[in-house]
Amino acid sequence: MKSIIEIARNNTKLRSLREGFTNSKFVVIAGNNYRSLFKKKILIAKADNLLTEQRQMITRSDRESLFEDMLKMYRKHGFDFSEYLGYHFDDKVIQERLEFVNDHERTQITDSMNNSDNCLVFDNKALTYNAFKPFFKRNVMFCDNNTTFSIFHSFLQNIKKTGEYFFALKPLMQSCGKGFSIESVECSEEHFSELKKKYRRGFLAEEKIVQDERIAAFHHSSVNTIRMTTIRFDDDTLVVHPFLRIGQHGNIVDNSSAGGLVCLLNADDGEVFCVSDERGIFYSRHPDSDLQIVGFKVPLWREAISFVKELAKVIPDNRYTGWDIALSNKGWMLVEANRRGQFVWQYPLQAGCRTEFLSYLERLHRSR
Repeated sequence: MKSIIEIARNNTKLRSLREGFTNSKFVVIAGNNYRSLFKKKILIAKADNLLTEQRQMITRSDRESLFEDMLKMYRKHGFDFSEYLGYHFDDKVIQERLEFVNDHERTQITDSMNNSDNCLVFDNKALTYNAFKPFFKRNVMFCDNNTTFSIFHSFLQNIKKTGEYFFALKPLMQSCGKGFSIESVECSEEHFSELKKKYRRGFLAEEKIVQDERIAAFHHSSVNTIRMTTIRFDDDTLVVHPFLRIGQHGNIVDNSSAGGLVCLLNADDGEVFCVSDERGIFYSRHPDSDLQIVGFKVPLWREAISFVKELAKVIPDNRYTGWDIALSNKGWMLVEANRRGQFVWQYPLQAGCRTEFLSYLERLHRSR
């Protein structure tokens, strides 16, 4: 029987090889050209759906010219149609557009900052927990086919003693909130067996986070986390483009890919200065709770900065990490760690970060 380490290592190596190949600029551009030449009908349908949703008032001729421009940016520079519209490229000249980093390039940049040996720790949630256990500040258990119901039941009883009647479930190797669910601590043996069959690679069961009410008030259904991106140099750790993530419309996750809001924070004092979603739609108030977001200051901001800088020291040769942290009744706690955290701050900022990150890369390669 393979251990969790062996399973995770094999999965991570295969995933890294696959992602490294599929995200290389040559493969992306070649693939885009193939799709644009031989599957133009599919691309037209995709663009048409996006334009119908996000650019409803444009004329037919404008729609056709916009599609041709979208296709050009897709074929020549690798920008997905949703990126084109979310970044409002139709209002930007080519020099401004090319300052943005598309999602394929983002994986190349972040991979070049990090030691590939660390992939295993960040891609496998159980190993993430093992590496950063003191920062989680809550009960967490890894479950797989070898986990007995009696052990799992004992874990749930410990959660129940805290007064909580639900736990969070996270698939072992998923990201962007995929597969996340809230389950009852009254989980039956039959349901536990179903969960093990559904998540054959395993899953994490976590004590539910009780978040600070000042942040929860915007949207109670989701734990609204802070994404703190650190870039670690030999002599310094920078926190770049921090943002508060807030869910919408009753979703239980706050990820921007699931419709959550990206609320840019001033790195000096934690004040929200700009808010948008991935469609490039801007907000000043939350669309559900109607609470004012712009101008909100994240509590205990200095402590949050110190917290992530301590996190960054644990695996020092992982230079780029996106930390998701939550303010709870136990203080700041780690939710997840991402070695390839997305550059979603480009949506509310409406400006690219290519020059900025090239300077980080240059500095990192000098210091290695």
